[in-house]
Amino acid sequence: MTDYQQAYEKKYHKDAPSGAVQLESLFNKIAQHQPLGTLMLETSKCGLPAHTLVDNHSPQAKQLRHYFNQILKDWFDNDVPFRQLNLITGNVTSTNIIQNGLPEPTTLNSQQLKQNLIPYFNTQTKHVYIIENANVFIELMFRLPQAALICGNGNNRNPSIIKLLQLLEKTGVALHYLGDLDTIGIKIAANTFVKLQQTSIDCFLQLQSINRVNRWVINGVHRDSKRTKHIQLVEPALQLQIDRIHSSGIYVEQEELLNDYCQLIEQQLATTT
Repeated sequence: MTDYQQAYEKKYHKDAPSGAVQLESLFNKIAQHQPLGTLMLETSKCGLPAHTLVDNHSPQAKQLRHYFNQILKDWFDNDVPFRQLNLITGNVTSTNIIQNGLPEPTTLNSQQLKQNLIPYFNTQTKHVYIIENANVFIELMFRLPQAALICGNGNNRNPSIIKLLQLLEKTGVALHYLGDLDTIGIKIAANTFVKLQQTSIDCFLQLQSINRVNRWVINGVHRDSKRTKHIQLVEPALQLQIDRIHSSGIYVEQEELLNDYCQLIEQQLATTT
């Protein structure tokens, strides 16, 4: 039993939850003042579903969240420098797409997107990566400062995002999608793709191909029948991904794929520079 667990049980007169040991690496990082990503990203690095310490409503997650919050309070005075998602608030947040001389990321509002932004686009940008998850977007922004990224933030219904994607299509930029490998994530991909006008499905799923989905799912560890339920989609390539996820019963969150994303994007940019 770790020091954190012993202190928790002594103070609160209850057993530490079963997943407490998985948080040990995160507490050690905090104690050693190591750089931290967002809370969801760090949770994933501990081998837990990313939402566990945020808004997962299962009894197990609630117990673990109580344990986590009390350790932060008792050991670290709640002074923990997780990267914050408010870094990318706004209608559309992107990197290396708009030339304005300001530090990245750039946030555009719906009024700006009513204008012709094409003259302001970075002419060196050949590939744009649509990142569904805001936590992963932030981390990729720091790890790959040369990459052109758009934060979908799980919201494919945002018309401003679609407007920007359609403008980028007109310039011949290749759009590539990366999202959670679960029912909702694939549905978001389908709803985004259907609104594009010039992008092929092969280009859209060039990095999130069925072969890679197969490999990622095989190596996945999280099971949830709700997150892997079967749905019907119009696009055959995305239907294959839904079928694979459903048949396995395994879902994979983007936080788990961060290192693979970095490698894939770096390789693609290197071959097109």
